[in-house]
Amino acid sequence: MQSILIAGGSGLLGQRITELLSDKYEIRILSRKKRESKGNVHYYQWNPDNNEIDHNALSADVIINLAGEGIADKRWTDKRKKDLVDSRVKPAALIAQSLKKYNLRPKLYIGASAIGIYGDRGDEVLTESSAKGTGFMVDCCDQWEAASSAMLPLTDRLLILRIGIVLSEKGGALPKLWMTAPLGVLNYFGNGDMYYSWIHIDDIVGIVSAAIDNPQYHGIVNAVTQESLTNKNFMKVMAHTMTGPKVVLPAPTFAIKLALGEMSAVVLNSNRVAPTRLSEIGYVYKFAELGGAIESLLG
Repeated sequence: MQSILIAGGSGLLGQRITELLSDKYEIRILSRKKRESKGNVHYYQWNPDNNEIDHNALSADVIINLAGEGIADKRWTDKRKKDLVDSRVKPAALIAQSLKKYNLRPKLYIGASAIGIYGDRGDEVLTESSAKGTGFMVDCCDQWEAASSAMLPLTDRLLILRIGIVLSEKGGALPKLWMTAPLGVLNYFGNGDMYYSWIHIDDIVGIVSAAIDNPQYHGIVNAVTQESLTNKNFMKVMAHTMTGPKVVLPAPTFAIKLALGEMSAVVLNSNRVAPTRLSEIGYVYKFAELGGAIESLLG
């Protein structure tokens, strides 16, 4: 049985990967706390802040690094920005140093990144070869990807996933977007013309699963669906899909900027991202349309 090591395994995506793949693979999870193994899921301690890691975990066939604090969890002070970058760069650096130190070489290293690297680009269609944008999210993603790229000589294959808005009912963006639904209202932001590129959480797991044995998965890959929608249309589809009448109303841009400060870029930036590499490889989505994705999550 092949083994998968997950850094950031306690997060939304790490938990779902464990849930869906632990019957097929041995799952190893790096944890700051000591935890007991359960079935095919085993825990190993680490602390990237102190440069500490149980190197026994690193002999895995596949390493998936999802480590990083939530980009929109707290307001972006200078300290918070540093924490967001450090929480991504330090874990990757520790894994790289440890692989070198113990002369270990995984078959595949998957590093997470985000479509935030493209910046605010209006209706421009963005592919893996598009230039980077400007702003803090771009800088953060750029350093994140550089840390993953340092793995290139240390693994047989390197894959960096630029992940879009991950749809899950258990966390991430979606519960925040539908939080006003009990009031019969859903909000789009400003004029709602900014593009949102999204992907169902189970398709992220599907991409990871497909990548393990398919050498076509390498380099930079945009992990989004082919259906990129404006924020206004995104909310209209959600309103149509959810039970009960929903009015879709604008939330003023100035109010969002006042409430969130620089972090408002998370919801106001426009990223019309195309999954060019996934299309070339022939990945088949479980949820290619937003309506079906929302229905599956409402269950």
